Amino acid sequence: MKTQFNKNNTLAAKGFAIILLLVHHLFDEGTTLSMGVDYSPWNLDSFVLVTSFGKICVGIFVLLTTYGISKGIFENPEYNAKQVCRSSVNRFFRLMFNFSAVYFSAMILWRNKISFRQFYGEAENGLVNVLIDATGLAPFFETPMFNMTWWYMEIAYVLIFLTPILAWIVKKIGCYSIIFLYFLPAIINISPNIKVYLPCAIVGVCAAHGLWLEKIMANKLNIFVKWIIAVIGFVICIFLRQSFVEHGDIVYFVEPWIALFIIWVSGVLINSIPIIGKVFVFLGKHSMNIFLIHTFFFLILWRNEIYYFKYVIPIFMALLISSLGYSIILEMIKSIVSKCGKKIAGIIRNFCSKKSVN
Repeated sequence: MKTQFNKNNTLAAKGFAIILLLVHHLFDEGTTLSMGVDYSPWNLDSFVLVTSFGKICVGIFVLLTTYGISKGIFENPEYNAKQVCRSSVNRFFRLMFNFSAVYFSAMILWRNKISFRQFYGEAENGLVNVLIDATGLAPFFETPMFNMTWWYMEIAYVLIFLTPILAWIVKKIGCYSIIFLYFLPAIINISPNIKVYLPCAIVGVCAAHGLWLEKIMANKLNIFVKWIIAVIGFVICIFLRQSFVEHGDIVYFVEPWIALFIIWVSGVLINSIPIIGKVFVFLGKHSMNIFLIHTFFFLILWRNEIYYFKYVIPIFMALLISSLGYSIILEMIKSIVSKCGKKIAGIIRNFCSKKSVN
């Protein structure tokens, strides 16, 4: 029996999370009413309750990120501080490159929809703002962001360097560290974005250290019973999370456990379904690009066209296909550029080596 929570499990969970994200953004109460969305057979309150739950996607992404990074650290006991730092720096610049590719492609596609001078400012100041935004660092400097969804880059960058520290703490004193670390955001003054998702990051590290997901996967419960638990648990999670939303930031202390449950449902159970599991894995591979670009399609470029369909599923599919198609094309371009870059680098190296011999 397979008991390793591997890359495919992670991608399937990310694929499910990106679906939750699109639903959450497409069908908030104001947009649903203003765009005339037909949400039958639901009533409005029930429909918005379910779509609002989609915000759990951020907690899922955070937990999976810290789980993956820390698991790599725990599985390599000979990993020293220098290697961890090098790995973190490489991961940082790789993420920055991928984000920049999204940024510049978005600038090209939406160049006629916005005045960049008016948005970023004139002369040197404007150029600096562009460079900051193009590298995903705008949330840190509180400079203009071309897309407000890019606030997540602050979390993504911080997690790269914070996770090894959390992993070191957990490795030294075990998961008991969660007792005081979990409530750290309530004690110290940190960025609001980091504050609300730090509990998810901590649980992700503890899950990797304690092999929580692997232990759940090793459970020998009948598959039928597992699906009953999954369906009933999912419904409970919706009501539990949305009831806590009314009490402010307290929801973020409950969210990690809900996110962990959703990861099990999507990354393990749904991923085990033939074809459907592969679809979720495929979506997971493109989840970051979809996360960063989808708002351009349904807020700026094709808003009326996407909501033209009126019904929930066609609207959702229109945005998913648009965002996914964009991501596929972007990855193809990046692959071509990367191959060309390697060939050019090889030619230059050969030329320089011949030059040095002569």
